[in-house]
Amino acid sequence: GRPSWKAGIPTRSAYVSARPRLVNDAASGLARSGYASAATILALAYVLAGAACLLLAAMPLGAGAPIGLEAVAGGLEIAIGAALAVGRRRMGVRLLHLAVVVRLAVAGLLTAWAATTAGITLLGFSSICVVVFAAYFFRRSTARIYIGLAVASYAVTALVWGPGGPVLLPVVVAVGIIAAGEIVGHMVAQLRAAASSDPLTGLVNRASFRSTALREIAMAARGHESLSLVLLDLDDFKSVNDIHGHSAGDALLVELAGQWQRQLRSTDVLARYGGDEF
Repeated sequence: GRPSWKAGIPTRSAYVSARPRLVNDAASGLARSGYASAATILALAYVLAGAACLLLAAMPLGAGAPIGLEAVAGGLEIAIGAALAVGRRRMGVRLLHLAVVVRLAVAGLLTAWAATTAGITLLGFSSICVVVFAAYFFRRSTARIYIGLAVASYAVTALVWGPGGPVLLPVVVAVGIIAAGEIVGHMVAQLRAAASSDPLTGLVNRASFRSTALREIAMAARGHESLSLVLLDLDDFKSVNDIHGHSAGDALLVELAGQWQRQLRSTDVLARYGGDEF
């Protein structure tokens, strides 16, 4: 009869209806987080930061504290947080980036005008939270841009305070921002790689292949281009395990995967779909 593998290939309409709204698209098959969950977490960060600003305005940490600025910033942040929470299901990645930039800008402004070392320290925690958020939800290159913006705000703080101010404190906070962003970004990259790759061969795993195939099918349909899908099944692979042992079977899979991978173009995707199916 006719080959049945085509029955399992989603159509473009199926792809569009099932396609999740994704934030991180650093590479095919990587774990990704939806806009709605990202907006919810960022909304919570805004509300907590706004409440902290209002508390600082009501209970200043020292003489000369920018009470008016803190009150305005607190109200603004709570309003933005509420808007993010209400519109989280219609959120797009550009609005998320804008919200992160505004959050860092407000924190940087408050930090530059902070009258006490305690105020700088508290605002430092706020900036670290934003950087950790960016390191988790965005590409590492994008997260590093936000790390640079946060660090720059503390450099401005050191200039505003002048030689007589606590220059060391902004430096310490800036180092903490860099460390937090890089550590979280590294850990997330490792987790995403582990979730998307086959532990034996290092190839794309079945779950990651599915998301990659859906995207490639949609792109081919949109551009009216050809798309090739090849299924490789090793004949009598079970006999290798039975006669020579599973370690020999594993070695064979690794060797074949490496040889095949070297034959492909950088744009081709090779995945381990099952035990001896690729």
